[in-house]
Amino acid sequence: MDKKTTEIFYYWGMVFWLIAYLAGDKNTSLLHKNQGLVIALIAFIPSVGTIIWLIYAILGTIAVANNEEKELPIISDIKLIKE
Repeated sequence: MDKKTTEIFYYWGMVFWLIAYLAGDKNTSLLHKNQGLVIALIAFIPSVGTIIWLIYAILGTIAVANNEEKELPIISDIKLIKE
């Protein structure tokens, strides 16, 4: 997978996040990797989490498509991955 595809995969759920992490380009942005993990975990909250996840997944995908390192509102302060 190329860098852009890998970064998009990070935003689309835990299964895609794992695929991107294990098989994707290793030179991807830590920002996209971290934000994708945070929203994947948010998706496990019943009902509201799914809606929030979908909104953030779309915003993150748009940022990657535009080659931007854009932090998503509210969740950008949560750092689960530190490298």
